Amino acid sequence: MNRPEVVPPPKLADVVEGMTGKPRNSG
Repeated sequence: MNRPEVVPPPKLADVVEGMTGKPRNSG
């Protein structure tokens, strides 16, 4: 998946949780 708004993610887990719908540090 190519996301122009997302720059090299700091952690793969961040992306995975983001795709699963689990906000890590957002709110």
